Amino acid sequence: MDKDEDGNYIATTKTYTVKEKVGNNTTIAYDTKVYNVAVTLVDNGRGTITATANPAHNTYNLTNSYGANGELPFEASKVMDGRDFQEGDEYTFTVTGSPRNTAPLPANDVVTIHPTSGTTATVDFGKVSFDLDDAGKTYTYTVTETGTIDGVAIDTAKTFTVYVQDDGTGQLNIRRNNARGDVVNKATFEFTNKFTPVQAQINVTKSINDWGEGDGGSFRIYVDPVNGTYADGTAISKDDVPLPAMMKIYHFNFADASKAAPTVTFSGFEYTKAGTYNYEVYEQVPEDATDNGDGTFTVPEGAEVTL
Repeated sequence: MDKDEDGNYIATTKTYTVKEKVGNNTTIAYDTKVYNVAVTLVDNGRGTITATANPAHNTYNLTNSYGANGELPFEASKVMDGRDFQEGDEYTFTVTGSPRNTAPLPANDVVTIHPTSGTTATVDFGKVSFDLDDAGKTYTYTVTETGTIDGVAIDTAKTFTVYVQDDGTGQLNIRRNNARGDVVNKATFEFTNKFTPVQAQINVTKSINDWGEGDGGSFRIYVDPVNGTYADGTAISKDDVPLPAMMKIYHFNFADASKAAPTVTFSGFEYTKAGTYNYEVYEQVPEDATDNGDGTFTVPEGAEVTL
């Protein structure tokens, strides 16, 4: 304390700052509070000095907290078996967690993809972020696939269970299934879709006005592609219209007692994409047949019928 001219001590006020020095431990959250205190010193004339603090209390609280975090990327692979992806394909994948109200979810818990080529695709859900509140807990994640594509069987739901473990250094280790499981760096889900072509057939009924008599004969009936339109409005060229395995040659016996109109079935049509497909069905007219002018022909008796 300073003295005046008479040698008496002069009241003096000194200001102090109380704060925490920030360290370099990245797992510790340091307290940033700053306390300023003014201490006034007064000679009481009895050989002692009185110190008065402002504010009056002498307790200052500085609190530190420990933090830990971790991340786990979520990714699904999709494989198409039986054909390539094509225009119009759409598949939606949804991630849910259990316990439902506490399990943290990835950044994108619903993802829709539209692959148009190849046989494999990747679904990126982003990352799940864990913090210290998740340490010691187990979460089970389920990914489901939805979509309605002709001929494509949607795969079943897939699950992935993790245990969150604090390693004491501010890092959360994500282990598979439980505390003894392997540390995992990514949650992966595999989906395989089986494509089965849509099968179809064309039935042609052959009417015969006069069976006549004889040993037998045959018809030659053909199916030719014309064009079409896919479900998305894209035109289908003649070359892309599916065909049956072969034309049909129908043999019959003129003396058949039933005289039933024969049915010719063209099978083996396989469709890989929704749409409307147009065909022309016709029969070959023999050279010696007479055109009746009304869409019918007369074949000479005894001649082989190759219509």
